[in-house]
Amino acid sequence: MIRKIHILNYLKTNTMKKLLLILLFVPLVSFGQTGEQKLELLIMKFEDVALEQNDMLLRLLKSGQLKLKYYENRFNTLKTKSYNVKSRLNKMKSQRLNLAKLPNNPEVRYYKNEFEFKIIYGWKNVTELYSFLIQ
Repeated sequence: MIRKIHILNYLKTNTMKKLLLILLFVPLVSFGQTGEQKLELLIMKFEDVALEQNDMLLRLLKSGQLKLKYYENRFNTLKTKSYNVKSRLNKMKSQRLNLAKLPNNPEVRYYKNEFEFKIIYGWKNVTELYSFLIQ
C-alpha cells in the first residue's frame, strides 16, 4: 500500500515538472509573429477594407446618393487600385524584405483613392510601404 502511494507521488511530481516545462516554453514559441504572418494579416485587413469600400459604394447607389455613372467610375477606380495593391502585396511574399518591420496589428484605410497602411511613422501607400520594408 505504501509503495503504491510512493509511486503515485512520483508520477504526480514528474507530471507536474513536465507540465511546468511545457507552460514555460509554449509562450516563448507562440509569442512573436513571423514577418510572413504579419504580411498575411495585412493582406486580410486590406481585403476587408476593399470590400467595405465596395459595399459603401453599393449602399450609396441604392440609396440614390450616387448616380450610376459616378458609381461606375468610382467602382472601376476602386477595382483597379485594389487589384494593383493586392498583386503588389502578394509579390512581397517572395521578395527579400524586412517583414518584421510590419506592425503586429496593421491598419488599412482607403483615403483619397489610395489604399494606405499605418506604419510606425504614419500612413504609407503600397509603394512607400515597399520602400520602407527594403531599408
